[in-house]
Amino acid sequence: MWQKPRDLVLMRYWRREEDGSYFVMYQSTTHPECRVRHNFVRASILGGGYVIAPQKSSIHGGVRSLVTYVLRYDPKGNSSIYHQLGMDVDAVLPMLRSVVGMRDELSGGDFITPSVTVADTSSENSRVDGGGIGGAAPHVVQKLKTSLPEKVLFYPKYGLAKS
Repeated sequence: MWQKPRDLVLMRYWRREEDGSYFVMYQSTTHPECRVRHNFVRASILGGGYVIAPQKSSIHGGVRSLVTYVLRYDPKGNSSIYHQLGMDVDAVLPMLRSVVGMRDELSGGDFITPSVTVADTSSENSRVDGGGIGGAAPHVVQKLKTSLPEKVLFYPKYGLAKS
């Protein structure tokens, strides 16, 4: 279902609580220099934002935060039909993806980066019984023969020994 694009004029404010939590809030507002654009509908955020709560200090295992996102959004226009069809979730998905992206980016350091080496396919010393593909140990990547020049191939720089 096609609808006109939306625009918003938002006021953002935040505060830090004594327990280390942050509240980042959004609310629609008006501004004399922000007129509704041609062929757009001025949507409204009735209230919403993030609550970022740190992990309790008694829990060990690194610093983590709980991010809660709440939004009360009125897209205006034909929004009642849009809501009845259950399509209003489309407006929230990009913001939800950004929160998930933040989580993934921040939790990336929680995991080790495995050391990868390249097995020399011509050497019998690089073969390990009971291993992965081609008899190589599961943690070893075999360097495959190719006619492409090596400068166009990508090999990770860390923990890699070229054959």
